[in-house]
Amino acid sequence: MPENRKDPCALRSLGEGPYDLVIIGGGINGTGIARDAVMRGYSVALFDKGDLAGGTSSASSKMVHGGIRYLEQIRFGLVHESLRERHILLEQAPHLVRPQSFIIPVYAGSGRGPWKIRLGLRLYDLLCMGRRLGRSRYMDRREVLERIPPLADAGLRGGGLYFDAVMDDARLCLANAIAAREEAGSRSVDFQLRTYTEVVEQESSTPIRLHLLDRVSGRRGTILAKRVVRALGPWSDPKTLVPSKGVHLVLPRQWDGDGLLLQHSVDNRVFFAIPWKDSLVVGTTETPHPGNPDRVRVETEDLDYLFCEIRRILPQLPVSKSSIIGVFAGIRPLARAGGLLAKLTGKGPGSVSRKHRIIEDGRRSFSLVGGKYTTYRAIAKNVCDRVFGRGGCTTHKHPLPGGEEGPLEDLIGNFAGTVLEHLPAEEIERLYRRYGCRLREVIDTSESNPQMAAPLVPGAAELKAEVLYCLQNEFLVYPGDFVDRRTTLRYGADGGRAAYRATEEMIRRHSKSLPADLEAASEDWFHHRDKDDELCNPG
Repeated sequence: MPENRKDPCALRSLGEGPYDLVIIGGGINGTGIARDAVMRGYSVALFDKGDLAGGTSSASSKMVHGGIRYLEQIRFGLVHESLRERHILLEQAPHLVRPQSFIIPVYAGSGRGPWKIRLGLRLYDLLCMGRRLGRSRYMDRREVLERIPPLADAGLRGGGLYFDAVMDDARLCLANAIAAREEAGSRSVDFQLRTYTEVVEQESSTPIRLHLLDRVSGRRGTILAKRVVRALGPWSDPKTLVPSKGVHLVLPRQWDGDGLLLQHSVDNRVFFAIPWKDSLVVGTTETPHPGNPDRVRVETEDLDYLFCEIRRILPQLPVSKSSIIGVFAGIRPLARAGGLLAKLTGKGPGSVSRKHRIIEDGRRSFSLVGGKYTTYRAIAKNVCDRVFGRGGCTTHKHPLPGGEEGPLEDLIGNFAGTVLEHLPAEEIERLYRRYGCRLREVIDTSESNPQMAAPLVPGAAELKAEVLYCLQNEFLVYPGDFVDRRTTLRYGADGGRAAYRATEEMIRRHSKSLPADLEAASEDWFHHRDKDDELCNPG
């Protein structure tokens, strides 16, 4: 069983503490802070009312990037920091973060002419400080069309080529949680992680007393903390936020190689078309969302905004709304600026800084607001420096779980004489992109139980062994956790429905602590899938 559900009386096994740090929020910032604090030798407890990466941290554009568009906003410091962190992540998690080339098409009449693109690319390379992934350059019209055949050719003048990286966002968040658990074990530091556990009350006492509700079992408990950090993302205090909804479409993959950085013809907003796994991710939108983050949904106007533009820019792409294989939406928890800065940055979400803020909202109680996914490690360092004092951060020196043996090319040499030597190359790469060098553990799970070596559902590459492995090692509680975030099965032919049912059956057989609301969770999951289908296929 996952560590957070070993004990059916989960909250009773916590112990009151006090813990050096209690973190509320299991997104990328919360798990990143947990890893940093544990590696400094502090005891940590982390709680999330849902799954790890259950909100914004699994609804990103799947990019680890410097933010080339921020150059126009003269945010050179943010770009430089992001490029530095990109380099660190490529080294620490080569299985989850990989280089990706992008093309910026330049059309006649565009506000971004050839000279501006050339200048931006040159500056972007300079800010890499010798860590660029490839040489940026300007290409002529012919080469752009050769690389992206479906691209509209009318008025095309050329395009800029540059390099960034793409990631598996949900699994990168998960890797930080696993790292925190393992580092705590190696340092004999107390670490607890509870998903589906809500902090319902925080007392202003010394130490701080927090009241907990286990949403799986319905049990209640308390815990003591010397310090508290709230990394709530869009669930932060609305007074500190500019909440911005971002929507993405997932389409069948139509070409290999380059991604696209595009400019919308209506509002000039930048968006991307990114080859990601076996699909094409298109997005994002950026619209205000003052409502409940739990109710963020893709609306018809979001779909039209992106899809109409894709048909204009990629007219030869043989897709329609009915061919959309998935949609997802998340809320960017942008930090609200005050005073003169607020006036200078404008009113729209796109003009709001991606920098983070740390707000001390009580004695030894802090709230983190804003930030970019790419810079989460630096943000975690900043938070821990603020909470514990400067010094002691070592997260930049150590690989994340699965990245210990480097890229796949380095790992393959170690497969000689093992069962992995005989696996098809595409299966090895698939497992590596999910588990890194720990793919051996997944294979061991299937080898020890031959029934686990079978596909989870007919036609899928995923094995039953992967569900069992995630139950034992990756904090898996509900079937949706596996289908939506541990894997990408939700983008299968049937929207992941068969995989969900098969995963549910596996959980019923192998989990020692079944969620009391498993049936209700299933009904809710299928309801949302049906709503997404209706959106893409109205009538």
